[in-house]
Amino acid sequence: MLARLREKTRSLAEGGASTPPGRAESFLHILISASVYPRSMIDGTGSLLPSFFDGQISRAQADPARSIVAFNVARDEIGQKLRDDPDNGLLRGILCVINAGLGRKEESLSEGNRAVELHPITKDAVDGAVALTRLAMAYAWLGEKDPAIERLGYLANRPGGPDYGQLKFDAAWASLRRDARFAKIIDGLQPHSTRQ
Repeated sequence: MLARLREKTRSLAEGGASTPPGRAESFLHILISASVYPRSMIDGTGSLLPSFFDGQISRAQADPARSIVAFNVARDEIGQKLRDDPDNGLLRGILCVINAGLGRKEESLSEGNRAVELHPITKDAVDGAVALTRLAMAYAWLGEKDPAIERLGYLANRPGGPDYGQLKFDAAWASLRRDARFAKIIDGLQPHSTRQ
């Protein structure tokens, strides 16, 4: 895992001036997210799969062929884990995003809604917010801005919901950046010390 992260870091560093907007920020967010989780969670339960990160990074790098390969590998790995644990809402949320990355709209939204059913935010504030955030991300990736923004607006300032930095810099949200409603959500999450 660390070798892959180092390789991705070198790849970004070599991008120089040609680095597309959001590419470095997205990778940095993924790198930080990966460093926060214990290795046992990455390798043990498979909740955070290297292939899932590879798919997100490749997508942020505008490399659709590579992201499709990575997301297909991640989809197979998640599918195996879900056979053993079919009611794992967190894995279903990841599968929701993976399917969105593959353009599988119906499957993506079905898995995302199932994840939200398994972890309703009213009963599970943290994992429920994670499930709803993944569903919002899937909607954004699938070009469905209205439901994505609706969910993000609901999640704003809730524990476990996406924070200012994630929404502002993560390339996963790039398709929403020009929408005034999305900008308003980001502004509402902006840390007080940085507001003008």
